[in-house]
Amino acid sequence: MKQLIDYINEAKEGGYGLGHFNFSDLETLRGIMAGFEEVQNAVSKEIALIVGLSEGERAAVGLRQAVCLIQSYREAGVPVFLNADHTKSLENAKEAAEAGFDAVLFDAGREPLDENIGHTREAVKVIREINPKIIIEGELGFLGEGSEIRTSLPEGVGASLKNLTAPEEVARFAAETGVDLIAPAVGNIHGVITDNAGAFQNPPLDVDRIKRIKEAVNSALVLHGGSGIKDEELRAAVVAGAAVVHISTELRMAWRRGLDSSLAANPGEIAPYKLLAASAEAVRLVVSEKLKLLNSVLY
Repeated sequence: MKQLIDYINEAKEGGYGLGHFNFSDLETLRGIMAGFEEVQNAVSKEIALIVGLSEGERAAVGLRQAVCLIQSYREAGVPVFLNADHTKSLENAKEAAEAGFDAVLFDAGREPLDENIGHTREAVKVIREINPKIIIEGELGFLGEGSEIRTSLPEGVGASLKNLTAPEEVARFAAETGVDLIAPAVGNIHGVITDNAGAFQNPPLDVDRIKRIKEAVNSALVLHGGSGIKDEELRAAVVAGAAVVHISTELRMAWRRGLDSSLAANPGEIAPYKLLAASAEAVRLVVSEKLKLLNSVLY
């Protein structure tokens, strides 16, 4: 099996995107894997899957337990890799690297550029001393926090120029930190914005900015906040240079819909695995749909 960076570079050059999906329970992971395997069997070349755990999700799942779960899929021939998503402290980054995660996102994106560079550079040095082959991602710009359903933009987030990442900042960040992947602010947000009817109202992506950032650096680009983005914008972002796209909030929403429907349909059922089967299926449908968008050029 190829290394994660090989799959990412192939996506970067091929104009398609790898999906990154977060999980915090076994049923969500099962749904993710089922959706990925469905698409993997349909596309014209092998793609990889990235699954992520934020610091909170790691506390829920367990570091060693998560590594063992993903390793079991890899031993069965599935090209799936585990990312320590949105790691805010050096200590937590070290723990993930030592536990055997394949990638770490060290997130100092809310800090001013100079401080972000300094802290990220230190994290790269420490993490690579633990595992020289680990993939390290840095974040530039603030996208809001948490997979939430919102009614308005979080403060300091959005499509105004002052909130977006400049290509020259990305070039400096890449050169001075040595990260493999960079997640810029290009109009994307964490969580989703909905209207009173529940329709997504996320701000538009600055697709041209993604293209200009790609031209400014060799590092592959990651689009966070992939939930709630219009299909055509998501496809355009991948073509412009987003080699990895993160999806979390829509999975959580699907999980909840599945559970609600299961509870309503089976009021007397108490077996968790029976009740949660609908959640896994709802997650599978979202993952399949998103991966078909990200990999449309491979059909």
